[in-house]
Amino acid sequence: MSESGSNFESLAASTAPRAAAESPVALSRLAIDRISSLLDASTPVVLVDSPPGAGKSTLVREMARRQAPHRRQVPIVVQTNAQADDMVASLVAEMNAGLGAKLRIGRLHASENYSPPPDLRVLPQVTYAMKIDDLAHTHIVIAPAMKWAFVDDIDNQWPFAIIDEVYQMRSDALQPIGRLMGSLLAVGDPGQIKPFTVLDEGQWRNLDISPIESAAATLLKTRPDTVRVALPVSWRLPAHSADLVSRAFYASSFVAGSAPEERSLTLPIGALTDPYDQAVRIAAAGGWAMVELPGGSAPKLDLEVADAVACTVLALVDGNVEVHDGGRTEPLHALRVAVGTAHTAQVDAVRRALREQCIALGRVVPAVEISTANRLQGREFDVTIVWHPLSGRTDPGRFHLDPGRMCVLLSRHRHACIIVGRAGILDQLLLTPPPAEYRAEAESDVDGWAAHRIVLDHLAGRRVGVEP
Repeated sequence: MSESGSNFESLAASTAPRAAAESPVALSRLAIDRISSLLDASTPVVLVDSPPGAGKSTLVREMARRQAPHRRQVPIVVQTNAQADDMVASLVAEMNAGLGAKLRIGRLHASENYSPPPDLRVLPQVTYAMKIDDLAHTHIVIAPAMKWAFVDDIDNQWPFAIIDEVYQMRSDALQPIGRLMGSLLAVGDPGQIKPFTVLDEGQWRNLDISPIESAAATLLKTRPDTVRVALPVSWRLPAHSADLVSRAFYASSFVAGSAPEERSLTLPIGALTDPYDQAVRIAAAGGWAMVELPGGSAPKLDLEVADAVACTVLALVDGNVEVHDGGRTEPLHALRVAVGTAHTAQVDAVRRALREQCIALGRVVPAVEISTANRLQGREFDVTIVWHPLSGRTDPGRFHLDPGRMCVLLSRHRHACIIVGRAGILDQLLLTPPPAEYRAEAESDVDGWAAHRIVLDHLAGRRVGVEP
């Protein structure tokens, strides 16, 4: 995404000379105070770029609490009903804990069939309604973008509103609500997967304004007065991971919120029984490892890679790994492990391979999360195992080069990530330049082709070869 036409403020970059001396907490507070001052000054559009685990939703709630006492009402636009319900629950919990004034919250929903989660139905601070007029007494109103699109713009106008997950919101969802709201705080992660569409993208390709691009992209193109601020800290990623993910996938650098000594994975001393155990130890020591099968082209459903992923899972969960995370010290639980893939068929293949290996070993299948990048987006685990999207491919196209998909896969962990794939990915990438249509459509902030190269270069000394 181009930075042209906007005022881009990277708090991490602007404080680079003193970043080493300032704590992540101080850097984060500096960014939050800067955002608050921009809102107090009635800046028309403030776009906040948030790295993985930087606290996007926490920022949205804090800004809503700060602004609500001074505004008639603060609308919050989210993307799904589940996100709206989570926002309501978190706001109430924070106010009950003494954060901010006691505010009344409105939950606007679209259907009579909608039913609040049981724990939210009884909250006295929350009013549920299908019509915005029934929430006139509330300070903050939360609803998905699709519901806001049907709010009558004749009788309802707001001078200020907040959009959460603006990079995952399609432009055509922004257009109906833009007429309702005078100024915006828009918060999102520019490194994540672009908004999903079932439309034929070809008819919109290379247009200056496209209904299927992100709402953030449209704001930057249509509102040259946008002030773009980057949050400088990831509270999820450890130091070794924040550096790589920042360099590969983000235009603005960020740092880890934890010091290297605050987190670690330890294993008992013992002989290595196979390459998968070696990969687990490499990842525990330095945060990254790659399990490599012999090179060569392979179909999308590469069953040998699926078997290798399953072997890596068992080596990890059976390795007596101990997690040290701040004040938390405990064994690594299978529920805190995730496997990420690019395709649903690969998810099924890994589940089948893991089940078959466990049956052969006479053991229970571990309850690890196995899902696609799209479904893992927004979630957090201690350790992740990733089926490399370019493994075995001789024709890397737009889908597999997408930096957002790879960024999601490589940024879900608090401790370590193990990538599994066939050897020769970097060589194949260098021999096969990205297709012309990809170059034409690639957003200028991050080039997926280059991002993959950065990641593969980083993994060069962390590879473990295996034979299927």
